[in-house]
Amino acid sequence: MIPTIAGVNIFSPYEGTELWDYCRKHNLLKENDPRSFLDRRQTRLTLPTISDKKLMRLYDKFQYLVYKGIDPEKSRQFLLEMWVKRYNKLENNILYGFL
Repeated sequence: MIPTIAGVNIFSPYEGTELWDYCRKHNLLKENDPRSFLDRRQTRLTLPTISDKKLMRLYDKFQYLVYKGIDPEKSRQFLLEMWVKRYNKLENNILYGFL
């Protein structure tokens, strides 16, 4: 079956749950994190096996990877969106030079 839609969220433990307690006990929660627990586009955890940068790259590529082998047109659309997002980050940070 070909998926019609795919989505991804980044895990964020809810305060007062066993997973929150586990993350707190193992020092996985970022200190003084002002983001709401509803934000599923950034990690609230310090993960020992993956950097924040790599996690965000995977988050950005997720939909492309889902459709890569089953719907080339949708896959190209997500790839284009990913490149536009990266270009906009460069523009917003005023980074110029040779790429």
